[in-house]
Amino acid sequence: KGQYDKALKEYQSLLKAVPKDANLRLKIGDLHLKLGEAPRAIEAYTQVAEEFSKGGFDAKAVAIYKQILRVNEAHLEARVALGDHFQRMGLKSDALREFQAAVGLCQRRELKREAFDLLKRVASLDPRNVSNRLHLADLLQREGLAKEAREEYGALLAEVAPQSGVEQVVRIAEQ
Repeated sequence: KGQYDKALKEYQSLLKAVPKDANLRLKIGDLHLKLGEAPRAIEAYTQVAEEFSKGGFDAKAVAIYKQILRVNEAHLEARVALGDHFQRMGLKSDALREFQAAVGLCQRRELKREAFDLLKRVASLDPRNVSNRLHLADLLQREGLAKEAREEYGALLAEVAPQSGVEQVVRIAEQ
């Protein structure tokens, strides 16, 4: 009947009686969303996703993280968690997509350390992807981490040289 405040209070009192009930938490999240309280909705959804994750219900956790991203597509923690779940489920391309989106968020927010860590994960998930590895090495170089950048460029060059064209090898070597 549109009385979301009353419904929220009822669901919260029910949750006190049954604190592990995921359905109640989901409903509470939905009600917060209807009340225009997106951060509180995301908080409730995150608790549900974490419980599903702890219980080994990766597919259910994925659904909840996707719901969080529908509320706030720039929610970094949800992107990373979604990537983690996709990786555990063996969905490498989906994991890569989420981690790359998270790297973009980190770069826009100037979260350099987090961007490095995510780029390393992306590179390790798909070590043959030259573009991802060059991106990591370039970022390391731009941030003044010359030793780490040289190591990444060197490892990439050693891997690419036997199977790539001269242009790509020269480009990597120059960098």
